[in-house]
Amino acid sequence: MKRWILLILASLFIFACSQSDDGPMSVYPDSFAVGGYGYMLYAQLDSGNRFHIQGDSITLAMDSMWTFGNCFLKEIELYPSYSDDTVLTITVKLALGNTGTTDCPQPLFRPDTVLHLPFLDEWKEKNVREIRIEGNAHNEFYPENPDTAAAAYRTLKDSILIRQGKFRSESISVYLDTAFSDPYTYPRRTSSDTAGVMFVLDSLTVDTFPYRFMKSNCVEIHDSCETVPDTIWRSTWSSKVTNLVPIRAVCAEDTAADSLVYCLSANWENDSTSLSDSTFDYLDTTWFSSKYFLEKIPKCASVDHGSFTGSAAYGRYFTTQFILFVPVSGEKSCGPAAHSNWFIYNLSSQKEVLDSARADTLLSAWKKASVGESEEEDDE
Repeated sequence: MKRWILLILASLFIFACSQSDDGPMSVYPDSFAVGGYGYMLYAQLDSGNRFHIQGDSITLAMDSMWTFGNCFLKEIELYPSYSDDTVLTITVKLALGNTGTTDCPQPLFRPDTVLHLPFLDEWKEKNVREIRIEGNAHNEFYPENPDTAAAAYRTLKDSILIRQGKFRSESISVYLDTAFSDPYTYPRRTSSDTAGVMFVLDSLTVDTFPYRFMKSNCVEIHDSCETVPDTIWRSTWSSKVTNLVPIRAVCAEDTAADSLVYCLSANWENDSTSLSDSTFDYLDTTWFSSKYFLEKIPKCASVDHGSFTGSAAYGRYFTTQFILFVPVSGEKSCGPAAHSNWFIYNLSSQKEVLDSARADTLLSAWKKASVGESEEEDDE
């Protein structure tokens, strides 16, 4: 009984303290007027893919939208326009206005949204081959306080090619044998004739480094044997200084006993007071090479998107996954690609090769390259 009395008294206390106008305070009054247009910094079609199949609905993702506040985006306006070369340009405008929502939460800094746009019959009739997304390039609401971001001054936000065909998912794994570590074997490619990795020697530079011989003495002999002179060359050189190269004695090769020890590596002592009278030149060669992924593809096909960041190190497998767009027989557009039947990707710069002259050179190297050994992957 006492518990019920306490609950009734608590309810009366809450009712006595409440009023009809209680609640969150309005940030903006009803008469607050906002007009004009906001702007967006980024927009992307189909997650940044290269191709879109004609007739399929298309996604438009907009990011970093400036709309003054959460409650003042009145409408997203889309204005289509066509050019003679079958390019559809959609201009996006963010119309601002008082939406009547006075209980506006704290303004959110540059939100994002995604629109799903149907592929209109009008676009098919006009044979649209490319769609571009544009947006106003500056802040119209506060012209005296423009956005300083470089993206705010780019009218073109994104574009995508419209084609007829289908997408095909591919995953390719090739083995790079240890000969890929030797630039003297370049150009060298993997064993498959239709897809693989090729290493190409771009150029080489011969540098000259000065050096003087320096005597090196063994301070503790661990065995007796016939000795021969040996030169310990530096692994790194500097063209601005004269390097000292130790000359020391090592055991001659003994067929009766494997590798007799004359002096351990820790027991050699360089004598900087005993130097050669003359300065000699050491020639060093620096190799500059590139790695490419090549695949023979159907005529006029092209890679839509994929990952080519796998490790292309010798003695390991290089693996890549990508989506290939294959056009229908009636599709007239070809590419964009450097070659109609080959896809060539520079693994060193992480860019597709689009120059046709460079592509022809690489295909010629592919045909002439020494072929690496293949290795079966373990099932484990």
